[in-house]
Amino acid sequence: MDIFVYPTLMVFLPLTSQIALPKS
Repeated sequence: MDIFVYPTLMVFLPLTSQIALPKS
């Protein structure tokens, strides 16, 4: 399932970063 895990993380991590650390 790595094929789906890696792309998901690459999209999920940046998204979470923007929510956790909002850079107005």
